[in-house]
Amino acid sequence: MISTRVAQRYTRALFELAEDAGQLVEVGSDLQELSRVIQTDESLRTALLSPLLTRSARGQVMAALLDTAQPLPLVARFLVVLLDARKLSCLPDIVTEYQRRADERSGRVHGEAVSALPLADADVADLAKALSSALQKEVLLAPRQDPAVLGGVVAQVGNLVFDGSLRTQLQRMKDNLIKG
Repeated sequence: MISTRVAQRYTRALFELAEDAGQLVEVGSDLQELSRVIQTDESLRTALLSPLLTRSARGQVMAALLDTAQPLPLVARFLVVLLDARKLSCLPDIVTEYQRRADERSGRVHGEAVSALPLADADVADLAKALSSALQKEVLLAPRQDPAVLGGVVAQVGNLVFDGSLRTQLQRMKDNLIKG
């Protein structure tokens, strides 16, 4: 919880600076790529986060990373600030929060389409288009398989659930038969 609040504060500041510079997409892309590099390279992550290394040594490691990656100056300065404040461990949460803010700003929402059998890409695209039309936002759907659905599709976008599953329809029929 504390990590999330810290991530929100740092993200808010970075997002405002990126927006002022007109670099929302570019900053997000650089931030995501550098986070991926740090998270996948065990020795790099250890060097940047280790309390056993001096601040100067961690700074040299960060300088080498930034020299190699060549991110936007805003992203480079941001990562140095995180490193100096010992908040670099929050970077994955910051990337997630940044993406959420960027999606919100551009009118995009993420969702999930759950079905018993794998959905074809065209079906996912059609469902996303229909939901986009209904919600007046661009909906990006990730398909997922769950045999408990039995048939049909359950789409969840944010806190909205569109349930067209066979399981729910059977449950409604059962409830109606019991009520009489």
